[in-house]
Amino acid sequence: MITEIKEEKSNMLSVKHDKEADTVYLHFKNKICQNEVILTSQVVEDILLDFDSRGRLIGLEILNAENVVHEDMLQE
Repeated sequence: MITEIKEEKSNMLSVKHDKEADTVYLHFKNKICQNEVILTSQVVEDILLDFDSRGRLIGLEILNAENVVHEDMLQE
C-alpha cells in the first residue's frame, strides 16, 4: 500500500530546466496556476521554496543551476 502511494505521488513531480535563465524548477503538483504561489521563501542562496495559501510546498526553484545542480540532472 505504501508503495502505491509513493508511485502516485511521484507522478505529480515535474522538473523543468530553463537553460537561458539557468534555473531548475520542481513542481510538486500537476499544475501551478497563476497567483497560486502566496509565499516564496529563500532558504539558502539560490534555493527558493514556493507555498500555496494553505502553507503547502508546491514548488522549488534553483537559481544558477549549473553551479548548484549536478550536471547529470541538466542533461537532456
